Amino acid sequence: MDRVKLRKAEREDASAILAFIERLAEYEKLSHERVAIEEELVRVEWWVLDWYEPSIKFYESIGAKPMSDWTVYRMDGEAIQSFVGD
Repeated sequence: MDRVKLRKAEREDASAILAFIERLAEYEKLSHERVAIEEELVRVEWWVLDWYEPSIKFYESIGAKPMSDWTVYRMDGEAIQSFVGD
C-alpha cells in the first residue's frame, strides 16, 4: 500500500471495514506468523466518537467492547509550545 487516504466512513463502507477486521483476525491464526499471540499482544484497539451510534453498534456486533475506564487526552498548538518552553 503506497498511500493511505483517510475520509469519513460511509454506510456502504461497512463491508470493507468488516473484511479488514476479519483479515486482521485471520492473520493471527496463521501458524507461522503468531508473534502477537506468542508475545501476548492479543488485542486491537481503535477510537470512535462517543456519539456515532452506527459505528458503535457495528463494533459491538463484532464483539468489540468499549473501554469506559480510559479517557483520551490531546495537546495541540499553544499547549505544546507552552509545554516545550517555546
